[in-house]
Amino acid sequence: MGSSAIARYTQRSEIVERNGAKPQGGASNIFRSRDGRYVYLAIYILPHWHLLTREWMEDAILSEPEWDDQEYRMANEDVINALFQSFIEQFDADEFVEECQRRGLPCAPVNTPGDFLTSPQLTHRQWIQDLEHPVIGKYRAPGFLFKMYETPMRAWKHSPKLGEHGKEILAEAQNGRQPVAASASRNGHAQDESMLAGVRVADLTRFFAGPIGTMFLGFYGAEVIKVESELLVANRDANSPLYPDMNRNKLSATIDLRHEDGKKLMDRLLEESDVFVDNFSPRVIDRLGFGWEHNREINPGVVQITAPGMGLDGPLTSWVTWGNQLVAYTGLSSMWGFKESEMAAHGKLVIPDYLGASLVALSSIAALEYRDLTGKGQFIELAQVEAQGAIMGPAILDSTVNGHEWEAMGYGEILGSHYAPYGAYPCKGDDEWIVVSVETNEEWQGFVNAMGSPTWAQDPFYSTHAGRVSAKDELDAQIGDWTSGFTKRQVMRILQNNGVPAGAKYTGEDLYSDVHFRQRGHIVDVHEPPWGDLSHQGLPGIPSLAEAHGDGPPPWIGVHNDYVFKTLLGLTDEDYAANQQSGAIR
Repeated sequence: MGSSAIARYTQRSEIVERNGAKPQGGASNIFRSRDGRYVYLAIYILPHWHLLTREWMEDAILSEPEWDDQEYRMANEDVINALFQSFIEQFDADEFVEECQRRGLPCAPVNTPGDFLTSPQLTHRQWIQDLEHPVIGKYRAPGFLFKMYETPMRAWKHSPKLGEHGKEILAEAQNGRQPVAASASRNGHAQDESMLAGVRVADLTRFFAGPIGTMFLGFYGAEVIKVESELLVANRDANSPLYPDMNRNKLSATIDLRHEDGKKLMDRLLEESDVFVDNFSPRVIDRLGFGWEHNREINPGVVQITAPGMGLDGPLTSWVTWGNQLVAYTGLSSMWGFKESEMAAHGKLVIPDYLGASLVALSSIAALEYRDLTGKGQFIELAQVEAQGAIMGPAILDSTVNGHEWEAMGYGEILGSHYAPYGAYPCKGDDEWIVVSVETNEEWQGFVNAMGSPTWAQDPFYSTHAGRVSAKDELDAQIGDWTSGFTKRQVMRILQNNGVPAGAKYTGEDLYSDVHFRQRGHIVDVHEPPWGDLSHQGLPGIPSLAEAHGDGPPPWIGVHNDYVFKTLLGLTDEDYAANQQSGAIR
């Protein structure tokens, strides 16, 4: 789903390209600071653009009105990049980040994993765990993906030694395992209906992790009601498919949560909901009056999820972040690239947004299971910076256990050490690549056969993994010469037919046209006024026994007000009209 690449291709035939060292969205990039360190500044929305260019930089060029148009900014990104770099190199990294955050601008330092582990935010939140293992003794390990306040996660067993539980497993296999009783169907719904049939979600999210996560719940049958207001920007630009790409399978109702009668309507919706999700900045939901203490009094069984960037407490809790800043802060950007590449060309994908979305769905389901067993709801804090850190286990453990700090290694990464050859190789066309990972000698022989058994590949030196690793540069050059004579699909087909793991670098156009995805129903086509006919990626997982679909249209703002307020909450026509008149419904 990254970058809405399929939807952008179907709406305007746009092919989203790799950014490399170029900015994202016209004004988001990694910049070098005066002290030789780097910062990741991400300016996507117009208020942030004005704060930076007009109020702080006071730049005569960038303050001109034509720069307010994002398409114009993207077309002139080289000018922005040069002027931003000139401005930022006047500051040390920490100085610039601190001033950005003081002004409400999303910016973070590009840390190393070691910087991340010793950061004041993690120290305050005590995220790192102190554990013990029978082989290595005491060590420090990454914390958990999210916090469940009623049922906190814990490391209740050490990582198993080789064969440690063999006797127990064999005994269970010999004695037979007690069959697990089938769960009762939820709320009287049949087993072959949608898995989340009968679950209602009050969705107060606006950007990425939140709306995508609630959309996933909608894919599997939950009734997701997007609560919004006509007083706020609706994020429904007809020229951008971003909104429909992360808000399918939802309803929309308009409530002004700052209005006293609007608060009462929200309370009534809360009474009828199973899950309540927001990803506002910390304390915003409390100021609106819908913090956990209030919500559980209204509905003791509700599951409330909040997904702040840096967590609900700590010295950096008020930081303004997108996924970009979290990738930089955790150290992933510093590692994700080639050693010889400039820092601006390092990894800039917003992984925390899509990781966070998956965890919104996962934590909801786990908490609902507990609720169904005990009747108790609970509060879940999904600090996205910690979720990102939690999936960086090998790098973090190498640092805490071995004292080794990971750096940018390209395809020389430690986790790829058992592959040879391993890397991305050029193919015919502009920026077209094939990624190959050969693990066994049998796969290598398949590779040799695929290339037509050239003389150089017959050298016995290449017949062993150790030989191929030691001759990596020469091997990569020879393979690159061969792959560059074919298109990426040709190479993928040739190698796969010879049993070699290989995959082409895909664009949105490639995904849209892929016969495998089409045959599996993973590409869904949806008619979505005013965006038109769009295609999207579908279900992240296909259930074998239950219904699920990802082709429900996104809602226009307030289009389901009659259903939500009259049918669900039971307002009379007179009550409904009165709430509209007062401004509670708008």
